[in-house]
Amino acid sequence: MSQMNQEAVYILNRREYKESSLLLDIISPNYGRLSIIANGALKSKKGLSAMLQVFQPLLMTWTGRSSLKTLVSVDAPSTALLLNGRKLFSAYYLNELLLKLVPQDQSSTTSFTTLFIHYAKSLQDLTTTHDIEIPLREFEYHLLSDLGLLPDLSYDVDGHLIVADKWYQLIPNMGFKVIDQTKVNTSACFLGIYLIKFSDFSAEMYTDKEYMLQIKRLMRSLIHDLLGGQELKSRALFQSYQPFRSSK
Repeated sequence: MSQMNQEAVYILNRREYKESSLLLDIISPNYGRLSIIANGALKSKKGLSAMLQVFQPLLMTWTGRSSLKTLVSVDAPSTALLLNGRKLFSAYYLNELLLKLVPQDQSSTTSFTTLFIHYAKSLQDLTTTHDIEIPLREFEYHLLSDLGLLPDLSYDVDGHLIVADKWYQLIPNMGFKVIDQTKVNTSACFLGIYLIKFSDFSAEMYTDKEYMLQIKRLMRSLIHDLLGGQELKSRALFQSYQPFRSSK
């Protein structure tokens, strides 16, 4: 890849590289997830390091044909999003999911525009919401859906339509299987109506506490399987603080 036009990006993670540079993990709509070196950023007299922050909408250009690109220019078209407390921890959770689940440098085969839009919207929603569970569940849904990792929520593994009043068990890497209604374990099974409604994101569903609990359990299970046992540092950090232990 030679030098390209300005691209909208968010930084997902940054760390020091050598003595004066930063290594950035970014997400963009046209190039997906990339790693970029910002040479001399830590010693820049133009405040480059202060600009290169997570949750800051940026416009970047870079160059390079290898998997590791080199930053050419960066501009901040708007101010950074204001996130603190539970909302800040939740935003780091979104970043970590992208870092662990989105393949790196896949721009030639995949479009990431929809995923980028959903990420940007979720960050914005976190700044204004009174219930962080809503943007978290919506982002998880869109992330898995956009990456082709979400099981079919309309049909079970036997090809039958999921029925609203039946209970289903999640079969890893396959989908949902209807179970004997007399053997339902509500802590490990999912009611059909909630699976059907999950993609609707209708406001009235968010007032249903049982719906929110089941969908949260579903996303945790799916993400746990996809991570293959990898720990989410953001979740562990979130739960290490007493005021935050009830979320995610």
